[in-house]
Amino acid sequence: MFEKNIRQVDLANITGNSKVSVSKWMRGEAIPKAQALIEIAKALGTTQEWLLNGEESPSHLNHHNVVVWDESTPLSADEVEIAFYKTMRLACGSGSLVEVNSCDRGAMRVPRELLDRLGIYRDKAFSAPAEDDSMKPTINDGDLIYVDENRTQIKDGRIFAIEHGGIYRCKRLYRLPNGGVRIVSDNKEEYPEEILSEEDISNQGFKILGWVWKIDKIEHW
Repeated sequence: MFEKNIRQVDLANITGNSKVSVSKWMRGEAIPKAQALIEIAKALGTTQEWLLNGEESPSHLNHHNVVVWDESTPLSADEVEIAFYKTMRLACGSGSLVEVNSCDRGAMRVPRELLDRLGIYRDKAFSAPAEDDSMKPTINDGDLIYVDENRTQIKDGRIFAIEHGGIYRCKRLYRLPNGGVRIVSDNKEEYPEEILSEEDISNQGFKILGWVWKIDKIEHW
């Protein structure tokens, strides 16, 4: 807030909440509602995940140089390669049909220190483009999604890459009693949440591919 020169009264005006509510948020006595959280993240230039969990400095992540490289370019000592699937589009809407070809697998270079700090193994991480708008404003069409295949246990409210009925999707997941799962989009007005029972999970081919640990914002002309 100080870096952006934003005061508590500014957040109150931005979100349409009272200064008392904002003060409670700042003291950790209350959590902003979904729409307020979106507005705060936008104003501060960060993500809702960072505001809620504080596990990773957004400025630190955004300044990492992540680039697609030619196979002939040698790796530097401080970077590693993870898989990059050009056609494995992680849909943030209704979903994209699963059409991943080994010929479309490339490599994405990321800082070794970043993976080490997050406890992610390079051979269990991959990146792919996102499409559609059900996860806006957190994920926009064309953004790059980074997935950790080792983390498939649901933590309520986290974003996961999933396979559901033969399509790849990117959604927030919540655990339900008796083995069920709630699938939630950030763009709730256009994309209602879905509820799957344990039986639905089995019958509909639902599978968690991994936790989305990084989102690279891509601007389009």
